[in-house]
Amino acid sequence: VLGVLLGGAYLVLADRVYRLDTVVTSADEEQEFSLGGLSGALGAAAGLGGGLFSGAGTANEGIALLHSKSIAAELIADNNLLPIFFDDDWNSEEEMWAVPESKVPTIPDGIEFFHDEVLRVKRDRELEVVIVSILWTDRELASRLAIEMVDRVNQKMRERAVLEATRNLDFLNEELSKSQNIESAKVISELMQQNLNKAAMANARREYAFRVIDPPIIPNIDQHVRPSAPVVALSSIILGIICALGLSEAVRSTRNQETA
Repeated sequence: VLGVLLGGAYLVLADRVYRLDTVVTSADEEQEFSLGGLSGALGAAAGLGGGLFSGAGTANEGIALLHSKSIAAELIADNNLLPIFFDDDWNSEEEMWAVPESKVPTIPDGIEFFHDEVLRVKRDRELEVVIVSILWTDRELASRLAIEMVDRVNQKMRERAVLEATRNLDFLNEELSKSQNIESAKVISELMQQNLNKAAMANARREYAFRVIDPPIIPNIDQHVRPSAPVVALSSIILGIICALGLSEAVRSTRNQETA
C-alpha cells in the first residue's frame, strides 16, 4: 500500500516532461557537388594534391554540429535558457539569480545540462533519417527548440560552404593564372564552376544540410514521456514488496526477541 501511495503521489506531483521530435533527412542528394573526380583530374593534369577539393557529405558534419558545444551555446544564449534550465536558482519576481555569484550557472553549465537532460539525437540508418528530440516541461518551448536546432545547423553549414567555396575560388584563380597547360586550365575552370554552383546553392537553399520531413507537433497535455505511469507502477510494486519484506523481517525479529 505504501508503494502505491508513494507512486501515486509522484505521478501527481512530478513535473510533466514532453518529447518534441523534428525528423530530418539529408539534403546531400539534392545539393551535393562532389569535386573528387575533378580533383583527381586536376592532380593528374597539374600535379596538385587530389584531396584539396574532395567532396564530403554534409549530413555527417551536420550530425556532429547537432552535438557541438558551439550550437548549444548559441541556442542557450540567444534564448536566455539559463534561468529556465536552472529555475531553482532563479528569482523570477526580481529577475535575478538567487544564489551567490560564485554559484550562478554559466553557459558551460547550460551546455552540459542541455546535452545530458534536454537534447537527444538519433540516426536511423535503415530509414535514412535523423531524429532531433527536445525533452522539456514546456511543450511550446520544446517544439521551438527542436526546430531551431535544425535551422541553426543548416545556417552554420551554409556559411561554411560559402566560405569554403570562396577560398577554393581564390586558390583556383591563382592556379589558373600560372597554368601553361590547356588541359589543366580546362579542369581548373570546371572546378571553379563547381565552386560557384556550391556557393550559389548554399546562399539559395535554406535547408542546406538537413531537410525537415516531419516537424514537431505539440502533444496533448497528458501525452508526456515522464513520469511514465507503467514505470511508476512497476517501481511502486517493487517498493511495496521491499517494504513488505522489510516489515515482515522486523516483525519476525521482534517476536524472536520476545520469545527469547
